[in-house]
Amino acid sequence: MTEIKLYNTKTRKKELFTPLDANDVRMYVCGPTVYDRAHIGNARPVVVFDVLYRLLRHVYEAEHVTYARNFTDVDDKINAKAAQTGRSIREITDETIGWFLEDMGALGALEPDKAPRATEFIAEMVDMIAELITSGHAYEAEGHVLFDVTSYEKYGSLSGRSIDDMIAGARVEVAPYKRNPMDFVMWKPSVGDQPGWKSPWGYGRPGWHIECSAMTKAIFGERFDIHGGGLDLAFPHHENEKAQSCCTTGEDSFAQVWMHNEMLQVEGKKMSKSLGNFFSVRELLYQGVPGDVIRFVFLSTHYRKPMDWTEKKAKEAEATLLGWRALVNSQIEDVSTDIEGKVPPPEIICALADNLNTSLALKNVNDFAKRAKNGSVGEARALAEAMAFLGFDPSWAGAFSELPRIGVPSNCDPNTIVIVEDLLTQRNEARKKGNFKRADALRDGFAARVCRNVTMTKQHLSLFDTTLRDGQQTQGVDFTAEDKTRIALALDTLGLDYVEGGWPGANPTDSDFFDNAPALKTATFTAFGMTKRAGRSAENDDVLAAVLNANTPAVCLVGKTHDFHVTTALGISLPENLANIAQSFAHISAQNREPLFDAEHFFDGYKANPDYALECLHAAYDNHANWVVLCDTNGGTLPHEIHEITKAVIASGIPGEHLGIHTHDDTGHAIANSLAAVMAGARQIQGTLNGLGERCGNANLISLIPTLMLKDPSASQFEIGVTEDGLQSLTKLSRMLDDILNRVPNKTTPYVGASAFAHKAGLHASAIVKDPSTYEHVEPDTVGNERVIPMSNQAGQSNLRRRLEDAGIAVEKGDQRLANILNEVKAREDRGYAYDTAQASFELIARRELGLLPEFFEVKRYRVTVERRRNKRNEAVTLSEAVVAVKIAGQKVLSVSDSLDLNGKDSGPVNALSKALSKDLGPYQACIDDMKLVDFRVRITGGGTAAVTRVIIDSEDGQGRRWSTVGVSANIVDASFEALLDAIIWKLIRDDQKVAQ
Repeated sequence: MTEIKLYNTKTRKKELFTPLDANDVRMYVCGPTVYDRAHIGNARPVVVFDVLYRLLRHVYEAEHVTYARNFTDVDDKINAKAAQTGRSIREITDETIGWFLEDMGALGALEPDKAPRATEFIAEMVDMIAELITSGHAYEAEGHVLFDVTSYEKYGSLSGRSIDDMIAGARVEVAPYKRNPMDFVMWKPSVGDQPGWKSPWGYGRPGWHIECSAMTKAIFGERFDIHGGGLDLAFPHHENEKAQSCCTTGEDSFAQVWMHNEMLQVEGKKMSKSLGNFFSVRELLYQGVPGDVIRFVFLSTHYRKPMDWTEKKAKEAEATLLGWRALVNSQIEDVSTDIEGKVPPPEIICALADNLNTSLALKNVNDFAKRAKNGSVGEARALAEAMAFLGFDPSWAGAFSELPRIGVPSNCDPNTIVIVEDLLTQRNEARKKGNFKRADALRDGFAARVCRNVTMTKQHLSLFDTTLRDGQQTQGVDFTAEDKTRIALALDTLGLDYVEGGWPGANPTDSDFFDNAPALKTATFTAFGMTKRAGRSAENDDVLAAVLNANTPAVCLVGKTHDFHVTTALGISLPENLANIAQSFAHISAQNREPLFDAEHFFDGYKANPDYALECLHAAYDNHANWVVLCDTNGGTLPHEIHEITKAVIASGIPGEHLGIHTHDDTGHAIANSLAAVMAGARQIQGTLNGLGERCGNANLISLIPTLMLKDPSASQFEIGVTEDGLQSLTKLSRMLDDILNRVPNKTTPYVGASAFAHKAGLHASAIVKDPSTYEHVEPDTVGNERVIPMSNQAGQSNLRRRLEDAGIAVEKGDQRLANILNEVKAREDRGYAYDTAQASFELIARRELGLLPEFFEVKRYRVTVERRRNKRNEAVTLSEAVVAVKIAGQKVLSVSDSLDLNGKDSGPVNALSKALSKDLGPYQACIDDMKLVDFRVRITGGGTAAVTRVIIDSEDGQGRRWSTVGVSANIVDASFEALLDAIIWKLIRDDQKVAQ
């Protein structure tokens, strides 16, 4: 039988679940108070415990599991609504219960086996209250009955609170009839029209907490297996339940396992009606968000973690579900019949059995989908079975039925209902055909038609990448067509809105690239060009025609907006320039392309002649330019100027939703200027990877993206197309670009640099060990980077132990070997070594001292020769040759290599030595084949003839790992060999290679 492990709030640990009776597994979950629609926060525990219910039924069989979820149908809020509307309490609660069951059904939730209403158990509540009074745990006071919390010594144990602290910290006004501030009401008097029942203490009604205790006892008896609910119920509701029930039985039993799901936020903020982000499940359904999408978003976050509902997550979930269904239905003719009664894949059960790891379960489902793409019917069937078990209908029928299933609002007029249903039909057809942009537009259309509309709090911020054009203008950068394709596909995967490919026809590389354009899935592929030239029509301008002939969905044209440039650089009149802009964009629009206008030198132009600069913008915008992009071409404008001028542009009549910003970094303000424009209202940012661009470069998207996603106010106000996975890929993407350019990554680049999270100073590193947030503004892994606590002569034992833990080496505090390691590091640094940047070499020192350094091979000798001679063309050439002899598993291996690269050019003696050392390492060869040297740094320490050479080598492997090693010697070749040797040994250890015998 599958073992289930669940986190028990009562014991504060994950435990093996053992039911009281495997033939009668019982679970109770606190349900809603039924006075209004269920908001999405109410829905999270329903979905969480629905998954647990499905798992229990699978493991113990359906007939042996009982799931109860109550309805609280006696409450002051219900009374208030009845008084306000003039309707009866029963009418309101019956209607609201019906709403709740419909809405939860739309989320794929199974109905519980039992759904008790509080008003059906009043007699049981009265009996329990009387029993607690008799036993001295409750008392009557002024028509109320209260529980005496001091009578139960374990009160507060469930929520981890001390009763003395709670009483001492009470700040609310205490009712005069209470003995203690924390005593809670079990029965209260009813007056007037308030509902009530006869009791030994007068006409009244129960308090909230007593109902669940009485209902569970009546349904399950004194003990049962699992009690669930939202974390907000742990105190006081569940604490009070536990106290009442345990005092009734005289045992500390009641529920064996207490489970609580964390709370839900909307777009990064707590749900609040004042913020406009408080909405019901039904409102989301009316907006066109399918119920299974809501379920997917809930399950994508572990139930014990806070969950953030965002529009972006909903869109991603819908796309994923549609993709899964497409795979299933393309390979299985009758999905429902094919999977009926089938056992779900074990990968799903194992994930859920580990404390309901739904996020892992969804990952496993996606793995089935990836394999099903190869046409495997078996994997498609596993995908369908996994979807069904998690509560998703794998057939097409489950994807296109929002309003027919849930109905339209009753207060909509008949004409609206007809229009909405027609829009829904059109949307479903668009989704089936894969036209998701149209589907989203239709969804917005019918969402706007219904009577209760919800507006999500975040605005979309468009990201436009110009690496393939602006980056090409960087000194020393020369992309090939293949390079451009690789970069474009990486940008598309990242989730950017636009990828600008370059200028078609401007050079052979760009022409070749556009002739074999990459197929982008997310980003809009864009060609760049310039507005038509004076003296010819837009239709007859061959340069503009070449741009249009690239057949890209979008076209970005640059045009002058600074009067000085118009008259001096172009040599035409100001009106002619306006006509060129207007006619060019009218022509592009007529070709059904999305037009964008790069307003060159705009900020300088605005400062010189604001009226004319604005006229240029409107010439483009009034002729259907979808985006007007303000360019700080010279890079000399400061943030406060950017902000003020951007606001002026918006005030002139160009909406921020159609306004972009393009900045250069000549004053070091490109990122700040971009953010200033966004704060002023612009909704598109143009930039490049790693800040490539002419002169000092452009705004660096690698730094901008995490700032937008992780830093307020932008993180709270905007959403971008980059996912959390995309955010985590930034470091790898940044280094990929540097690899293409064959240049060393800048270690101090924000977020992604190798030193971005390196902490050398002793006090800083010590604080980092205690809490990384002391000196880190974000977690390194959020951007795919890692924390580095370098070892140097400033380091202490706490830093050393932390660094060893990062390497997977556990050493007890106070171990004498720690001092030995530190002494060795300090002694070596006195001789010229530096371990603050050579972490791999430091790790090898520590392993040697701890007896954890394997001896993979022994270097018996090596030799390097350098020959200077003349070739057959009488040219002076240099050639280096290296010989390395190693002993592996008792066998001697001799390797020889020269220093020539693939083009026949000399790469130096160290290169020859590196090639020889890694040429034949026998059983380890496959491990080191994907290693490469990416940087080589030499520093001379000391002076004169006694100077010592320090060599730092950076290596990288196919998994994207980078590590640094150090060697020191009076001889540069010897120092290099030491660093090379360390690099290989570290790689073998990291890949868990075994010593050859």
